[in-house]
Amino acid sequence: MKLKFTYFLIFLFNITVWAQSDCPDAIMVCGGMDYYGLTAEGVGNIMELSTATNDCHSQEHHSVWFKIQIKDGGTLGFILTPESSDLVVDFDFWFFGPNLECGNLGDPIRCSTTNPNAAGLTYNTTGMNETEIDVSEGPNEDGNAFIQWVDVEDDDIYYLVVDRPHGFSNFSIEWTGTATFHEVPVFLNPDNIPLDIVQCDGDDGVYDQSVTFDLTVYEEMFIGDQTDVELTYHTSLNDMTLGENPMANPSEFFSDVPTQTVYLRMTNPITGCYDVLTFDVEIPVISGSSEDITLCDTNENGIQEFDLSVNDDGITGGDPDYTVTYYTSQEDAENNTGAIGPFYENQVPYEDEVIWARLNKTGESCFDLSSFTISIYTFEMPPSQITLCDNDGIDDGLTNFDLTINEDNLSGGATNASFVYYASATALQNNNPIANPSNYTNTSNPQTVYVRMTNTDTGCFATQSFIINTSSVTAGTPQNLMLCDDNVDGFQLFDLSINQNLIQNGDTNTVVSYHTTQQNALNGVNPITSPYQNTLAYTIQTIWVRLQRTNNPDCFDITSFTISIIPLPVFNNPDNIVLDLNQCDDDGVDDQSNEFDLTAHENMFTGNQTDLVFSYYESMDDLNDGNAIANPQAYANTVNPQTIYIQIYNTVTGCYSLPESFEIEIINPVVAGEPEDLWLCDSDEDGFQLFTLSLNDELIKNSEPFRTVTYYASLEDAQNETNPLNDIHQNSVPYTGQTIWARLESTNGCLGYDIVSFTISVPHLPDIDYTIRIEDFTTHDNAIAVDIANWENFEYSLDGINYIDMPHFGNLIPGVYTIYIRSKDGCSEVSEEVVILNYPKFFTPNGDGIHETWQVFFIYFLPKSKISIFDRYGKLVSSFWGDSIGWDGMYNGRPLPSTDYWFLLELEDGRNIRGHFAMVR
Repeated sequence: MKLKFTYFLIFLFNITVWAQSDCPDAIMVCGGMDYYGLTAEGVGNIMELSTATNDCHSQEHHSVWFKIQIKDGGTLGFILTPESSDLVVDFDFWFFGPNLECGNLGDPIRCSTTNPNAAGLTYNTTGMNETEIDVSEGPNEDGNAFIQWVDVEDDDIYYLVVDRPHGFSNFSIEWTGTATFHEVPVFLNPDNIPLDIVQCDGDDGVYDQSVTFDLTVYEEMFIGDQTDVELTYHTSLNDMTLGENPMANPSEFFSDVPTQTVYLRMTNPITGCYDVLTFDVEIPVISGSSEDITLCDTNENGIQEFDLSVNDDGITGGDPDYTVTYYTSQEDAENNTGAIGPFYENQVPYEDEVIWARLNKTGESCFDLSSFTISIYTFEMPPSQITLCDNDGIDDGLTNFDLTINEDNLSGGATNASFVYYASATALQNNNPIANPSNYTNTSNPQTVYVRMTNTDTGCFATQSFIINTSSVTAGTPQNLMLCDDNVDGFQLFDLSINQNLIQNGDTNTVVSYHTTQQNALNGVNPITSPYQNTLAYTIQTIWVRLQRTNNPDCFDITSFTISIIPLPVFNNPDNIVLDLNQCDDDGVDDQSNEFDLTAHENMFTGNQTDLVFSYYESMDDLNDGNAIANPQAYANTVNPQTIYIQIYNTVTGCYSLPESFEIEIINPVVAGEPEDLWLCDSDEDGFQLFTLSLNDELIKNSEPFRTVTYYASLEDAQNETNPLNDIHQNSVPYTGQTIWARLESTNGCLGYDIVSFTISVPHLPDIDYTIRIEDFTTHDNAIAVDIANWENFEYSLDGINYIDMPHFGNLIPGVYTIYIRSKDGCSEVSEEVVILNYPKFFTPNGDGIHETWQVFFIYFLPKSKISIFDRYGKLVSSFWGDSIGWDGMYNGRPLPSTDYWFLLELEDGRNIRGHFAMVR
């Protein structure tokens, strides 16, 4: 085990230069191990020591890190011995801990950077021991290269970094002291069994020189009763050393080489200590290479005798310990039955045959199988017929052929094949080849041509024949396509395939494609699909046609036809006249019908157009169904008014115009005037009244003579002239409007009538529920407002003569007013007296008979209103009612002085008015 570990460390530090040159990748120190052949090379990815961070005043140059995990505490020292005793070789070291993390190691607790040459030493070893008392030394001549060892505790962790600033040499470390390290896991093999795994090819039934191995077969034995160990498998020494890239599924390890080394690593994940082991997996028998065998058809029957032993050396690799036997099937080869050869005659003429070779090694049970093909030299595939189009303008079935176009297919792309062509079997027999096979004109159609293919390496040849023939394509003459402009936009979808039969002209071994340009048709690119919409409105467009032989795209002809949009016939109406026809019902029968000449506008409609036929219809359904009016020159309307539909047909183009329509109408000479609705007040308060209907006669007659008016209770009665009403007519339902229908008839000339309606009604007498609002106590800007629901149904007046619609009167002076409220139907009216008040701003009780008392103007209309007078201090000096003469300026029989006084007016309607006035003596 020590030998293996030593080999590992040499490999590690010689090959993986920076693997342990950084703290995180430090070598784990494990028990029972001395360390030899160590190499310090480079500073790793990070320089973790500098002269400013330690007492020994040096830094990393070529370093290696160790991680030390103590199992049992005690003293710990070491001796570092370079392999070279040359004093130029100088090793320094730093010792960190305990229990610190990489990146946060702090100052070392031990370090030595003494240079043996500078210090005059006779040795270049260094380390920590029991006898020294210093804990750091250096740099250069300072110290003797040894410092005091360290007292350590159970489970302590330390880091040791060794640096080589000068010289070059590997080194070894011998650990000293009483402390112990954790033990290395051990690969157990108590019976010392061979570990290499040997497995035959064909383990999965396939002989492919590969095997799937189960590498875990020894795993239970290797681990035994050890705990806290992990076993990983690797494909390289470096991966095993670094513990990287373990196999994901070692129980199914694929190998396709005779021998492969497998690398195992057993690691204690707690301590990081590990051991390594290798063994080989072998596939003992693997066939070498064999070559396919091809022979000339010397017998010209496709059968030859093959010497299979020509593949012996290739399959055995020239190893005399191997033997080869041959079989016609894999099953025979596996079972080692029915061996053939070495001389073997193929079974089926010109047909490739697979031969199986079984490779055995003397003294081994394993065997391997491989296969190769034996064949007779012949064409890889039969020559195919060549068909060309006879498009040279001479319809003789002859054209120029390139007979060589199939040579790659015939030879399978072989470069050692040459070809000679013959125009007939006789030419073949007489060896009279075609001089220029790449430009050969056939002599008949069809013609049989012979080709001989020769292997230029072996001289083997094969001969076959094939047919060359010509065909031609001639496109028929298509017809131009025209469509009516039904969308009135100049565009339509054309069914190009209408011309297909004409173009193919009975030749069903062709395909037709349509193109917008001649060049596209010639190149056979950018075909258009059918149906196809023209691209320019009202412009003739050429469609190009390519007729192509189905099995020969180079054989084609092109032709063309046009597509165009035909404008529809139109209804000319240059002056935009009204097309409707009107007529009086003067045929003596009062039925609102008469004969019309529907063709009255045909000359105008036609204009400069020719070949037109006009048709007239009673409905759009009739137009769509083709049910035209039989005699449009004398057509009697069936309803009044009536819509007539008309369409124009062009007998040459076959296009129909868009439908047009016009009205025919019997003009009624009788037009009733507008009657007025009649209403009467509900004087009896029962909802009924007698109405004089004839009050509307003159309005309905509209001042026209020879007219009569008759009244009816329903429209139906008015239309049928049944159940006429008396002139004096009582409404039938109280408080509900009743419609009266009036029929106005002509009594002379053009017959006709008209019917109008009006309403008679007896409304409820309206309740007039209102309140009066007064804005007063100004000189001339007072107002009276009437608050009433549905105010718009009433009118308002201050004199009972002149009424207004708004319930408000403004700009009034103080005084007594009468408000009149009347419903607009005249059936209800109320009135009420209201007073607008004001007060004098002063009075002069000085005995001259003028302004001797103070009283609110017009307050006598409100006798229950109370007036209280106060002096400036709020003292009540007088109190009186609205019907009194007012205050005379006296208090308790004594005149009060001239000054301002205040009053409180408490009106009957609940209003309180406050103000002040002056008394002047």
